[in-house]
Amino acid sequence: MLLKFEYLLEMISFLSLYYFIKASGMQGFSNSLNRILIPIIAAVILSFGGLKTVFTVDLITFAVAFLSLLIFIKLPEIHSKDEIKEGSFLKDCLEGLSFLKKNRALFQLILYMSLINLLAYLTGYGILPAMILARTGGNETMLGMVSSGMGVAMLFGSILVILMKPSRRKTRLIFLTMAISFFLGDIFWGLGRNSIIWILASFGANMLVPFTTSSMSTIMRTSVPLEMQGRVFSASDTLQYFTIPIAFFAGGFLSDKLLEPFMARTSHLQNMFSILVGTGKGSGMAILFLFAGIVGVVSSLINLRNPIFKSLD
Repeated sequence: MLLKFEYLLEMISFLSLYYFIKASGMQGFSNSLNRILIPIIAAVILSFGGLKTVFTVDLITFAVAFLSLLIFIKLPEIHSKDEIKEGSFLKDCLEGLSFLKKNRALFQLILYMSLINLLAYLTGYGILPAMILARTGGNETMLGMVSSGMGVAMLFGSILVILMKPSRRKTRLIFLTMAISFFLGDIFWGLGRNSIIWILASFGANMLVPFTTSSMSTIMRTSVPLEMQGRVFSASDTLQYFTIPIAFFAGGFLSDKLLEPFMARTSHLQNMFSILVGTGKGSGMAILFLFAGIVGVVSSLINLRNPIFKSLD
């Protein structure tokens, strides 16, 4: 009887995990589809109707979304044994941080994702357009192809997340996909000097991102009690995403003030790097891609071997 009960609990747990991952995959599919279709639709509207029509469509779509949320979406009331007492905003924030600090594995995973966001927005989501334009003499068509490759890859990856069987070892999947993503993306973006390599790197790197985001979302939802999720998720998002504005600033500063001038001067060290990334405009930014790719791969493999994360699986 006890074995049957344990088996039933295991099945319920698996079904919860299954639907969490599928829902995350569908969310990624929606976001990727928007990323591909919205620029196309916007360009068509702008061509035929002008900027006023774009603004009009924008206001209409906002009104439809706002009214849909207001009228049709109802948030269920949550009844918990531990009733949540109303407190100050600062106290709520501190409670979310306190929960994360008590859950060491979850806290370390969030800090790892903070590093990943720093590296990703330092290069691929930051200075990639500038590097491609610099290395192709301002070829906007090439930049569009690389950007499209990223969007199509995210869409394809989201479909795979929906269709494939969920992995029970979610943290292992996060670290493996991120290691491969940085290897295929940042390193080959830095080493590449033609459109084929850049497009393949865009596809290979971004196809794996939905596996990471869906696994991370599932871990958060299954590791945090329902009545604490608002405060903990807010604290988690703050820790994960505060590095993004830092990355945007640092990427531009390092490229313009340090790496591009360095590659423009002749030296023994510059000659060594030029063997890897070439010379001319954009070669300094390519060094930054190599650095981010190596740090991303190494940090992911180090965390992959850390036994503390097994508790989250």
